[in-house]
Amino acid sequence: MPATLLDVQCVAATGEHLAFTDLTSWCGHYYLAYRQALSHHPMTPGHLVVRRSPDAVTWDAGVTVHTGGDDRDPHFVCDGARRLGLMCGTYAYADVPLRTLHPQVRPQLLLSHVTWSRDGTWWGLPLPLFRWQYWIWSVVPSDGELWRAAAYHSGDAWDASSIHYLCSDSGTDWLHAAVIAGPSLDLGEPFLWPAGPKTLGCLVRHETQPAVLFRATHPYGKWTGTPLEVLVHSPVVRVVGERTFVAGRSRAEDLPRGVADAAYRYRKGAKHRYYTTLWELEGTTLRHLVTVPSAGDCGYPGLVADPTDDGTLLLSYYSQHERLPLPAGLPCAADVYVARIRV
Repeated sequence: MPATLLDVQCVAATGEHLAFTDLTSWCGHYYLAYRQALSHHPMTPGHLVVRRSPDAVTWDAGVTVHTGGDDRDPHFVCDGARRLGLMCGTYAYADVPLRTLHPQVRPQLLLSHVTWSRDGTWWGLPLPLFRWQYWIWSVVPSDGELWRAAAYHSGDAWDASSIHYLCSDSGTDWLHAAVIAGPSLDLGEPFLWPAGPKTLGCLVRHETQPAVLFRATHPYGKWTGTPLEVLVHSPVVRVVGERTFVAGRSRAEDLPRGVADAAYRYRKGAKHRYYTTLWELEGTTLRHLVTVPSAGDCGYPGLVADPTDDGTLLLSYYSQHERLPLPAGLPCAADVYVARIRV
């Protein structure tokens, strides 16, 4: 079935690096989250902004969520109508005050956090989750028994990541349940979702090669992986009816002919070859639907079905396509967008 890009709204453009979005609908409102910093790099620490809208068009000024480290990659999790959660990863720095960081200093520690809200306007103190160096990337809320999550773990040397399946009875205290994939130089950003009765899917980013689709059946102790045909960075997966949609960052060579030029025509070097794309997952095949206007440092989308308009998806993402070519120095600007797509 074809897909149509209905419109794209620039929601946030301050001249700073606004990035790593997520989007959800909860209790009659839409919620958008993103990181605000001077650049993509964790050496310019950022905080999270959470904004609310009744219609995904008019957004409030937002509230700030900050742990004191570099907070990034927010992901919403809905606990029914009881509460809305926001998870993120936080870089901390060993023995180096944030204000004295030199660009060559590397982040030493990483910890996942969650903050909860019962009304969508007031957010509680961010709480640390699980263990150091485990990044809880995606969460499946309780199905009446357990919460489930996928995380990736970086060792002390930051030279490889392994993908892990976690369980919780509260959404706050997590236990390690299984290894999805062993250590690899290029795996990360695992997105977990219910892929059928007693079945979980986990789509995992590979840095330079096609993404890997893992599946497991209850009790989810054994996972099998299948490489897909296209590269997908920062994947997000949403099941709408009997269809499964995937959004993420793509590269020109994985898109149909002419699509990259339509998304952005500027050409000057390989660093602008990334785009933000929506696919449909059919078995182990990703079928291209839409590539939204984007280029450069972009992607990290949020994806939600529009509850007021059947057959329409809302896609949040960030991009530099309206800023290129970028001036030297900081801030390295990127803007946040919300697209409406008829599927």
